[in-house]
Amino acid sequence: MKKLLLVSLCFLMLCITQVYAQNRTVSGTVTASDDGLPIPGATVRVKGTATGTQTSTSGKYSLSVPANGTIIVSFLGYSTQEVAVGGNSVLNVTLKTSSRELGEVVVTGALGVKRQSKELGYAATNITAKQLTEAHPTNFTTGLSGKAPGLLVSTVNNGINPDTRFTLRGNRHINGNNFALVVLNGTPISPNEVSSINSDDIESVNILNGAGAAALYGSEASNGALVITTKRGSVGGTPQITYSNTYQLEQISYMPALQNKFGGYGGEGAPYQDPVTGFITTTTPYENQSYGPAYDGHLQALGIPLEDGTIQSYPYAAPSGKSYARRFFETGHSDQHSVSYAAGDANNAFNLTAYRLDQKGIVPLDKFNKTQLRITGVKTVGMFRADATGSFSQSNSDVYGDYGGILSTIYNTPSWVPLQNFKDPTKPFADPSTYFNSYGINPYWSINNSRIKKRQDVFNGSFSGTLTPTKWFDATYRLSYNGGLYQEQSRRAQINYTPYALSDPTNGGGTVASSYKAAVNPGTVSNYKQFGDGGSTIGRGGPQGYSRIQQDVLTNFHYNFFNDQLKANLLVGNSIWQEYVDVVSNGSNNLAIQDYYNVNAILGVPNAGQDTRKIRQIAYFGDLSLGWKDWAFVEGTLRNDHDSRLTAANRSIWYPSVKGSLVLTSAIDALKGSKILSFAKIRGGYSQVGDVNVDPYSSLNTFNTTNGFPYGNVGGLTQSSTLNNPNLKPEITKEVEVGADLGFFDSRVNLNATYYNTHTTNQTLNVSTSPTTGYTGSVLNIGETQNTGAEFMLNLDVLRKSANGVGLNLSGNFTIQNSKVVSLFGDLKRLSLGGYTIANTFAAIGLPYTVIYVTDVNRDDKGRVIVNPTTGMPSANPTLVNAGQTTPKYLLGLTQQVSYKFITLSVTEEYRAGNVIFSQSLQSATAAGVSQFSTSSDRQRFIFPNSVINTGTAAAPVYTPNTTVSVSDGALGFWDAGAFYSSGAAYVSSGAFWKVREASLTFDLTRWAKKTNFIKRASFALNGRNLFMFRPKTNNWVDPEFANSPNNGDIGVNSTNQMPPSRFFGGTISVTF
Repeated sequence: MKKLLLVSLCFLMLCITQVYAQNRTVSGTVTASDDGLPIPGATVRVKGTATGTQTSTSGKYSLSVPANGTIIVSFLGYSTQEVAVGGNSVLNVTLKTSSRELGEVVVTGALGVKRQSKELGYAATNITAKQLTEAHPTNFTTGLSGKAPGLLVSTVNNGINPDTRFTLRGNRHINGNNFALVVLNGTPISPNEVSSINSDDIESVNILNGAGAAALYGSEASNGALVITTKRGSVGGTPQITYSNTYQLEQISYMPALQNKFGGYGGEGAPYQDPVTGFITTTTPYENQSYGPAYDGHLQALGIPLEDGTIQSYPYAAPSGKSYARRFFETGHSDQHSVSYAAGDANNAFNLTAYRLDQKGIVPLDKFNKTQLRITGVKTVGMFRADATGSFSQSNSDVYGDYGGILSTIYNTPSWVPLQNFKDPTKPFADPSTYFNSYGINPYWSINNSRIKKRQDVFNGSFSGTLTPTKWFDATYRLSYNGGLYQEQSRRAQINYTPYALSDPTNGGGTVASSYKAAVNPGTVSNYKQFGDGGSTIGRGGPQGYSRIQQDVLTNFHYNFFNDQLKANLLVGNSIWQEYVDVVSNGSNNLAIQDYYNVNAILGVPNAGQDTRKIRQIAYFGDLSLGWKDWAFVEGTLRNDHDSRLTAANRSIWYPSVKGSLVLTSAIDALKGSKILSFAKIRGGYSQVGDVNVDPYSSLNTFNTTNGFPYGNVGGLTQSSTLNNPNLKPEITKEVEVGADLGFFDSRVNLNATYYNTHTTNQTLNVSTSPTTGYTGSVLNIGETQNTGAEFMLNLDVLRKSANGVGLNLSGNFTIQNSKVVSLFGDLKRLSLGGYTIANTFAAIGLPYTVIYVTDVNRDDKGRVIVNPTTGMPSANPTLVNAGQTTPKYLLGLTQQVSYKFITLSVTEEYRAGNVIFSQSLQSATAAGVSQFSTSSDRQRFIFPNSVINTGTAAAPVYTPNTTVSVSDGALGFWDAGAFYSSGAAYVSSGAFWKVREASLTFDLTRWAKKTNFIKRASFALNGRNLFMFRPKTNNWVDPEFANSPNNGDIGVNSTNQMPPSRFFGGTISVTF
């Protein structure tokens, strides 16, 4: 038996040797027919095999081909050509500009399957590396803004490494995750890891808008997907080294509208005696509220004298030019360096990239850095191809904490106070005991003494092997890992006030004594800590470990029938992944040594905790696609998931989908060769995808440790207050999608249009229960949402650029998104999601998801404000009113690109509308008297606009327009008290905006650089991001894009922690050797 096996193996090796002996190396150059220039990056492959290569920067290729073989040459925008090798060893190929460009775009879909766009029965958008890095953002998701229909990318706040939120076709899960799935080289990754990806590493991003497009990813793909493919090296190309450097400055672009007319006064009970002049004045120099006299330029004391009698005084006037608040923010900068080495031959490819980012923030002392290394290799040996990639990224940030709320302190500082004079917190009048403001801490002291430091280490890696023993079958095994280690430390310094600071030396009539500075009696100051926090504080969030390991087995059968008229492809596979999260935290506000931030210095029991979670999923799936005569295509998928978060009875979940497309210009003879309609395709599909929107262990009741235990040697546990549900099932998203792709005039005009209708049922929601049950809440499958919309994308190739001529391309996308909450639970009409007392976001039946309900003043049936006939003041309405939806209904993105010879100008704009925002920070600033809003009446009494007076009776009211009764107080009594102050409706404005997202002016210096004989390509670009923003007049306070957090209930609501927006501008130099 052993001899027989040995003889068989020898015979097999002999056959393989003979096969390879018949191969020959074919080389040549691929050029374009219109200008004769070489085409770098064109794909050259052997027909019927997986063997292939790409042309080098000079358009050259080299490939091992069987003697009677055929090569297929393709490149985006050009017609694919098949050329028989025959006896040739040199084959030069000329590609013609394609009139079927819309159908030949290659799209990477679910599980990394590549298809031509004409085969797709769903909407998908391909974003190239060039489009993505036009303005070189530090987070690649911001480079997608305005470039794809249905995609909403929002930066939640400004500052160092801010969070981003990216959704496709709106929000459909009430309490669940609405983020699009992010897939990196075939493997899903956590949204937290997106910022670790180097934009220069990305080859393309394919946006799969709907659930049907990403159905093969199962329960993770109900929100669509962003499929990222990184650069793999230069197969068949000569070795090359590319270096790029982008340096950009960051400056505040828009500040909240602050008033510059009035100084400090907050309704103190007694006049203040100015220590400089001795005069009694209503200006209160230690106030944060600005309801004092109008500025007149006189020399005014600020704050209280030092204990030795030293006084600080400044002109009682706002500065000319930039406000002192704006001057607090510095000019930030970012410095990106990227260097890559790519090489390869006919069967191998290698790519190594190193990346470094150093960033200084607009808030003093804030900084961030990121270092990344990525290595990729491809090896083809006969019928076997191996593909491996790995990356490691480390980022470090050091940002201010929120000691007393520095942004609120900055905004609420009277505009005549020169904040920059307190930049050195060690100088007189700058520390907490001597700072002028009795209601806040010097923001410069805060940023020095309250810091949050984070470190994030992320590793992503994958290996895949593909075996292609025959032309009709191939099998792939892929093993991937992605994980991260997150560490965070927050520090807050202890505040020790002096006895003098606590003795109320201001003669303020007890006002200061009511502030936190006098929260303890003089003489006990040495152990007093702000807010009673117990002193220096340390909090450690970490280490927090996250890991995901996944294996995929893909078997692919592809065969042609009826003389190649019917093309069939069957994919059958298995996927197993496991996710593990381990979060450890500890901290205390009671340290043995003041300002010594070490957990070993904690006195007493630390605030410690640990959360460990593990999820495992096993899936089986299949995908059958059929193509008839290259004009009719149909695809059906079926996936079965088994998820550990659900009980055994509900663990098996089936997800089917079917979609198809029909290329009319190929199917109908009358349309073939049309000079007007160059491409026409209709498509449609149906899909059902689930989402397991439950935390691990939510199907069983759990126990937690309780206060007071352990008591001696006795431990204590208490049952969770939430009654968990063993019958929980996945949320189910069913989607119907139809669309059309049209090309006109030799594909100079291309239009894509899509309509979708999505229903999501079995929503997983927390509901309240009677405490008599022993629980305060339970988790149930209830509720339904519906999302409908239309997506359009138009590309106008007005002037196709020749070698040295002019090129003009215009593209735009427009989206209409509608959503509705269909049902909740029982008689429940609306479910609170987040916000504030005066403005709360809800999921409400029959209304868009989400809407914001606010408090308001009383109005008549015509919407006019009812005021008191004596005081002229409005009264509060106890019922919350719907102020509008918080997510944009309309999205518009426009890109213009014009080229002349070696110069290219590209600009991208984005418009959003159809939503409202609530500004809690505006309410705070108005109460403090620092907003322009609070000076709209110049602090004089006024008649409330559009107000009426009841001239009838309470039972039979008659509302008469108010033309005579003014409000009793046009200053503090109106803006900081009463019904209008507590009316959330007063701080709601349109969320619409128009932004110039990106602009770049690129100079291609290649023709001159090549003269050096060692530089292959070179370019220089001037670029900028978020250069301009235009908002309705009703919103002069906040960037509508910002929100409290990326969570569903915080969208459309901002807080006093919202930073002002920035613009970025700088340049990029890129050289390839």
